[in-house]
Formats: sequence, structure tokens, C-alpha cells
Amino acid sequence: MKKLYHTLIISVVVLLLITTNTAQAQQRRPLQARQGERVEALKVAFFTKQLELTPDEAKAFWPLFDEYSKTVIKHRKEKKANMEQIAEKGIENMTDDELNSLIDSRIRQAEETVQARSAFFREVRKVLPPRKVIKYYKAEEQFNKMLLKKAAEMRDKGQQLPEE
Repeated sequence: MKKLYHTLIISVVVLLLITTNTAQAQQRRPLQARQGERVEALKVAFFTKQLELTPDEAKAFWPLFDEYSKTVIKHRKEKKANMEQIAEKGIENMTDDELNSLIDSRIRQAEETVQARSAFFREVRKVLPPRKVIKYYKAEEQFNKMLLKKAAEMRDKGQQLPEE
């Protein structure tokens, strides 16, 4: 459970690193779209290779992964909206009811994300052998480390990160 929580935290951090300022994103949209597509293509190639997915396994795996990713992205956007609301009003200017609402929202997001992850793995276990499910955990960690490293390199070079 601790490892799952750690992996979830790393995933969220990586996804947050990929997200950039909205105003700048609109100016860079064509470049960002291409970069986002490259990240997705890299992800597909990386996981397919690491998991050694057959074409049939890949056909079953990727729709499950995409559905899980939609949930994670939705919750990340909700969290960002919550943080923007706090930034606009300021914590000191918000009522206890507003703050409690934001806290409840974050708790709900976390619970739904864990539920989505659990459902994802229950379904993946039905379409992949156990060895490949375990390989997924390792591949996920490796991919996240690779993205973090690439993000740091891009920041060092003054390049922009892709917007999701």
C-alpha cells in the first residue's frame, strides 16, 4: 500500500510538472500539441516494450489505461482549479465553508483516484498475465523518472514543457 501511495504521488508530481501556465500555453499551442503527442507516443512505445505486450494484449491494455488516465487528468484539472480559486481569493479571505468545500473536494479526488487505480489494476489483471502486471509497476516508475529527468533538462535549457 505504501508503494502504491508512493507511485501515485510520483505520478501526480510528474503530471503536474508537465502542466504549464495557461496563458503561455495558448501562445505555444501548436508546439505544445506536438510535444504532448510525442510524450504520448513515447509512453505507448515505452510501456509496450517494457511490458512486452503482444498486439492482442496491447489492444486490451491501452483502452483500460486511457480510461484510467482520463480520471487522473480530470482530478488534476479539478485540483488546479481549486488551487487557482485559493490563489485568487487568498486563504485568509475565504470562509470556513469555502475552505471545507475545497478540502472535501481534495479528499473526494484522492479517493476517486485510488478507486480508479484499483479498478484499472483489477481489469488489467484480467487481460495481462501477473508477470506483466508487475512489470507495469516497474515500468511506470521508470517512465516517471525518465519524464522528471527530461523535464529538468528542458528547464535547464529554458525550454517549455508540453501542456496536457
